[in-house]
Amino acid sequence: MELGRYLGIRQQGTLVAMVGERMRFGGLVEVSAVCVHPDHRGKRLAQMLTVELCTRIRSDGGIPFLHVYAGNQSAIALYEKLGFVKRRRLHVTALSLASSDPIKE
Repeated sequence: MELGRYLGIRQQGTLVAMVGERMRFGGLVEVSAVCVHPDHRGKRLAQMLTVELCTRIRSDGGIPFLHVYAGNQSAIALYEKLGFVKRRRLHVTALSLASSDPIKE
């Protein structure tokens, strides 16, 4: 929450959907943490929250952007429906710490 606004929907006190902001640079504002609990998918909650956040970003003079894994077809379909377009394809390499045992050559 230190990075920007977060919007959420609670049902009976439980957070069931959320969206937030993360990076900001040059007028661009990243839409991040678009999440819906599996029991609440298909109710257009992610769509409603994303539209509301993007409206707020634009009213502040910003331009919303986001990133998504290429295999996340349901998210891509939603974002394209909301007017987002693909700009770049990035390749990400994940690193992890090696075990505490030294590598033997």
